[in-house]
Amino acid sequence: MSYVKNISVKKSKSSDWRKNKPAGGDWYVVRNKDNEAQDFNQKAKGDYIFIYYQIDNSGPGVAAVRFITGANAKAPSGWDKEDVDLNAGAGGKFIYLCYQRNSESNYIKEFQSGYGKTEKSAFDDFGRNAVLLRQDLNQGAKGKFIYLGYYYND
Repeated sequence: MSYVKNISVKKSKSSDWRKNKPAGGDWYVVRNKDNEAQDFNQKAKGDYIFIYYQIDNSGPGVAAVRFITGANAKAPSGWDKEDVDLNAGAGGKFIYLCYQRNSESNYIKEFQSGYGKTEKSAFDDFGRNAVLLRQDLNQGAKGKFIYLGYYYND
């Protein structure tokens, strides 16, 4: 069964998500309900921010994701932090993605974003079994409400 093994957050001056895709195989970009690559700074006038995830079927996988806030925020013990501010160039709150690998857990199989003019419209983008992370990734940047969610392997 395939699952998420790695996560990478990249910022770019280009809207072409393919330009910063991490090296190696089986990397996917987080997409929205319209199956478009999600810019996590959408409508906030900052850098383009894309979240990528790598799929595999052996070794430890990603079991949980969370966000931390603050300019010098440190990852909680046992978590890996991606060092790209999800509001880079747009102002707003400093937000960083953290994830936890585990060798004995139900792993995440895929990610999805939700976006809209309101929190509710963004949450309506997700399917019934999604785990929704309640951090607006454009908080304080005056863009759309953007959230990350994920689905576990059943």
